[in-house]
Amino acid sequence: MFMSNQTRLIFSIVIFFLAALVLVLPTSVRAALVHNLWSQAAAKTAFGNGQTPAPRPDAHPHAYQWLARLALQDEDPEMAIGWLSQLVEGSDPFAMDTLAQAYYQDGQYQAAFALWQEIGYSGRLSAAGRAAQDEGNHELAVLAYRAAFEVDPVAYTLGYSSALRRVEQSPKAEAILIDSLETHLSADQRTTWWRALGDLYRNQGDWQNAEIAYRAALREDSTDQAAWVRLGWLIYDESGEAEAAMEYFNEAIRVEPESGMGYYAVGRLLVREEQPEQALGWYQKASENEPQSLNNLLVYANLLRDTGQFELAFIEYEKAIKGWPDSWYPYYHVSWAYLLNGQPDQAFHAIEKTIELNPDNVGTHLRAGEIYEAFGEVDLALAAYQAVLDINANNTAALRAIERLSGGD
Repeated sequence: MFMSNQTRLIFSIVIFFLAALVLVLPTSVRAALVHNLWSQAAAKTAFGNGQTPAPRPDAHPHAYQWLARLALQDEDPEMAIGWLSQLVEGSDPFAMDTLAQAYYQDGQYQAAFALWQEIGYSGRLSAAGRAAQDEGNHELAVLAYRAAFEVDPVAYTLGYSSALRRVEQSPKAEAILIDSLETHLSADQRTTWWRALGDLYRNQGDWQNAEIAYRAALREDSTDQAAWVRLGWLIYDESGEAEAAMEYFNEAIRVEPESGMGYYAVGRLLVREEQPEQALGWYQKASENEPQSLNNLLVYANLLRDTGQFELAFIEYEKAIKGWPDSWYPYYHVSWAYLLNGQPDQAFHAIEKTIELNPDNVGTHLRAGEIYEAFGEVDLALAAYQAVLDINANNTAALRAIERLSGGD
C-alpha cells in the first residue's frame, strides 16, 4: 500500500532527525543507526514507493535480505536468490519467505512451497494454490494446497480435497475429508466438510451416501442453507419429485430468509419444470437479496429476455453493466437480447464490447458470428468465425458456419 503524503512527510522528518543524531552519537550507536536508516530506506522502496537506497553500509547484518526484496521488486528472482542463498541455513522466517518468493517468481514452485511449508506460511501457499487454479494449472494447485494442508490441516482440508477432485483424485479427496472429520471433532469447518463429502458422492451417483453426508452436515448446523438446498437437488435429480425438493428449498429460505440461495433454487426448479413465468419472482427475490451477485442478476435478466419482457430485461442488463463495468458477461448476454429484439446496432456494439473485454474466448467470437450472420453481415460473420479458428482450429461450429456462408451447403 502506498503511503499518504502526510505519512511520507512524517517518515521523512523522522529519518532526518535520526540522521542528525548519527553525527553526535558514539561510534557503535552511530553504526546501528546507520544500519537502521538504510533498512528503513530499503523497506520503503520494497513495500512502498520510495527511492532506491544508497549502497548498503559495511557489515550490515540484514542487508542481503533487503537487497533480495529490492531485486524481487525489480522482477529479478535470480539476483534475489543469489543474495539470500548464503543466509537461509538457520535463517529467520523473513529471509526464508523472501527466498521462497524468489523461487516462486523464478518458476521453482516446489522449492518455494517447501520453504513456505517449513516456516508455516500457509497463507502464501493458499494464495499460490488459488493462482494456479485461476491459470488452469490444477496439478500445481494440488501441490500448493497439500503443503498448506500439512501446515494447517483444519484450515485447508477443504482447499486440498477440492484441488484433488479437480484432478480426478476423488478417492484421495474422500480419504482426506473422512480423516479430518474423524480427527477434528470440534472444528468449525465440519459442516463444510460434510457438504463437500456429499458433493463428492453425488457427483459419483452415490445418492445414499450423499444424503447421509448432507444430513450429517445439518446435524452439525441445522441452519446450513446450503445443505438444505443440496438435499433438495439430490431428491429431485434422483426421483424427479419437485414438491419434495421444494420443501427442502423452503427450509433453506426459512433458516436464512435474507439470503438469495433458497429463492434461486426455487426459481431454477420452476424453470426445469417448464414454469418460467412463475420462476421470475423467485429469481428477482434472489437478486434483490444478494445485490453483489452478478450471476443472480444476469439469470433474472435472461429469464425476462426469454419470456419476451425485453424492456424489463434491458433495465436489469443496464444494472449489470454499471455494477460490473469490467466484466464481459453483461455485454455477452445483452447482445443476444438485442438480437432477439431486432436491434442490430445495439447488438453489434454489445458483442464488440464483449470481445474487447475477453478477446481470447471462443464463445464470444462464436456469438459475434451468430449475431452478424443473423443480421446479414456475412463478411463480419466470416471474420468472427475465422477468429474462432485462430483460437481453436478444430472448432466444429465455426468450421460448419464458414462452409455454410461460403456456399458449401
